[in-house]
Amino acid sequence: MARKPTPIVLDPIPAPPHLSPIAAAVWAAATASKVRTTERLALLRLACESLDRADQARDLIDREGVCVKTGTNMTRAHPALKVERDSRATAAKLLRQLGVDREPSQLGSLCW
Repeated sequence: MARKPTPIVLDPIPAPPHLSPIAAAVWAAATASKVRTTERLALLRLACESLDRADQARDLIDREGVCVKTGTNMTRAHPALKVERDSRATAAKLLRQLGVDREPSQLGSLCW
């Protein structure tokens, strides 16, 4: 009878300390299997930072509202809306490039 191959256990790669807990969890899930080279780690770091930036923008929008008044008392969309949109798009693109988006089980039950 053929022996089953022994799974390779890789040492965890610690997340950069400035990442939020959610971004650090994405980092841990992605580095557990897919992302191990220097180049891919750099892309993953950018993706996680983009997720954090989007969350920071969302927090600002939640506090200040979707619309803001200008100096001339006109109502405009909050500038952080663009930051949030662009940051989420960047994170999605980078995670897709890394192949992380193809296997939802890698990220477990993370919601972002």
